Amino acid sequence: MGGTVLILRPGSESDDNWTPELEAIGYTVLYAEEPGQALVHVRSGGVDCIIIDGAADKSESVTRFVAELSHEAESPPFVLVSSSPSAPTYSAKLGAAAFLPKPCCANELDHVLARMAPKRDEAVQVQL
Repeated sequence: MGGTVLILRPGSESDDNWTPELEAIGYTVLYAEEPGQALVHVRSGGVDCIIIDGAADKSESVTRFVAELSHEAESPPFVLVSSSPSAPTYSAKLGAAAFLPKPCCANELDHVLARMAPKRDEAVQVQL
């Protein structure tokens, strides 16, 4: 599949076992601890999807981030990944493209990302 994924991981308490796994299956992985850092990545372009990791307990900062993201001209879809019991409902309220319960692995993320990603290979074939 491939593409560029931005992982927004508010705070440094979460571990990062997805980056090497996602890179091994062809993704470029960017990382941000703060919503402001994530917006810088989005504004620089090339982000295909955002994974918001464990954000249900950080709802205020994530809600602000999603609101700011919605004002961007080229806003990539985002996926909420959390173990919080309220996360599926919170994810729907935020307008997430998908939700995955923790723990999850890179292959599960890949499956969700593949469904959300634009069909670049098809678009290239049509242009040829």
